[in-house]
Amino acid sequence: MVDNYFDCPYCGQKLMKGAMKCVGCGKMLKTADEQQASIQKLKESPKGFDFTKPLKFIIFLVGLALIYHFFSDQITEIFNNLLKN
Repeated sequence: MVDNYFDCPYCGQKLMKGAMKCVGCGKMLKTADEQQASIQKLKESPKGFDFTKPLKFIIFLVGLALIYHFFSDQITEIFNNLLKN
């Protein structure tokens, strides 16, 4: 399991990784340059919805439906034979 928390070097308070200021003691944990780099990184992160995963899932379901449609008799026979034994 990945630990997303760290201890404040000043007071020991548990903080989320990437925190700029400690909520326990109020001390700044990052320099101004590091803060600007973090903010710029967040601004440049891709926005929008990624359609590839739902599309792959839909194609998978359509494939299963087609296999069942064309081979339903054989699939039913296999399951019946398995259940009888």
